[in-house]
Amino acid sequence: MQHERPGGRHAGPPAVPATTAQLAGLWSAVSATLRTIEGRLRYYTGGEHDTRLGEQLTLLPVMHEWAAVTDVEVRDVVALLTQFETLSVGGEANEAAYDVITYTREMIRSRLRAVLV
Repeated sequence: MQHERPGGRHAGPPAVPATTAQLAGLWSAVSATLRTIEGRLRYYTGGEHDTRLGEQLTLLPVMHEWAAVTDVEVRDVVALLTQFETLSVGGEANEAAYDVITYTREMIRSRLRAVLV
């Protein structure tokens, strides 16, 4: 199954820090996904990326402390988490989990570059 990945980097308005409401939506999506992962691991139905995805999602608040999560990042992560949630019901969440891992890894890298420079 092929699905669309959000967040294509094209010319557009610059990203701005996410609003409190956007962050609340992000934390809600993260919380729901962590509950899903916990259930999948508890009943041995989790994919190979579930543990790593859970670990990376717990880093989002730390990343936000380093540099504010932007409105674009919130939109993209929530879309990817929603996709993971949808596909986890049908058992095809592994690729969606990998997409979230890849996206959040790039968020971490960009923040580390900014901190270390």
